[in-house]
Amino acid sequence: MPRQEHWSHARLKSILSREFTDEGLKQFKIQAKVQGLREGELSRMKDIVDVFEALERKDIIGQQKYSVLKEMLRAMNFDKLVSEVEDAELEQQKAGISYGLTCSVVSTVSSSAPGTPPVNLTLQEKADAVPPEDLLQQRVKNSYKRGRGLVVLISNFYDERDADIDETNLKNTFENILKYKVLEPQKDLNKEDLLKYLSTVRNKIETDLTLNSNEYTSLIVCISSHGSTAGIRTMDRPQKTFVSVDEIMTLFNGENCKQLIGKPKVFLFQCCRGNARDRKSVV
Repeated sequence: MPRQEHWSHARLKSILSREFTDEGLKQFKIQAKVQGLREGELSRMKDIVDVFEALERKDIIGQQKYSVLKEMLRAMNFDKLVSEVEDAELEQQKAGISYGLTCSVVSTVSSSAPGTPPVNLTLQEKADAVPPEDLLQQRVKNSYKRGRGLVVLISNFYDERDADIDETNLKNTFENILKYKVLEPQKDLNKEDLLKYLSTVRNKIETDLTLNSNEYTSLIVCISSHGSTAGIRTMDRPQKTFVSVDEIMTLFNGENCKQLIGKPKVFLFQCCRGNARDRKSVV
């Protein structure tokens, strides 16, 4: 019987998948090759989870067997991801999981019939006995730390689109209701200034979280403007200029903003992405 996958192990794979860019995947493959994976085998792997699971099949890494994985991540200077691995180890220790066991016994209960011997429940059987909504709440509780998020608000074509209304509502929601830290809203930025400002925000995050890892527990970036399939329109004149969603999100990925690894990053883009128009509905 194969070992059951603990939720923290699945979450770890999800975090790695989310934080690694194409360049990070290349580096991870180099580290995997050092651990014995063949080059031809690695060339067919499309994402970080493929490599991770290949290392599992080779019994190089696995639940409660993460020492090699941590060495690989340290070699790539991903110390924040090492912390995520250690969190997974801790959760598995709490659950009584030991590497090499099919399933760990987590509790003993008496059967309903008097005089019958106790029944040992495996981890999976215990999980199956928990109501789904309770199990979901348990996993959500252990997914991310609660706390104050950092909010970025940018509006282009500010007066033309009456963006002040959205800006006021967003600022009120995040600052007064959720008690997040909202940076001074920016408006009418050209492409160079927009990317420069976001880079400044990223550097601030790296500095602040180095001093206090709990200063911000999430990042929310809200950008509104005109747009097209090319991306978000900036204020450059006379030629129309756009910045792509990928350019913005890449600034805050696991390689470029290591202090945000394992923290939720939410991007809200309020702009057109083509020429199609919504049809009105009569109700």
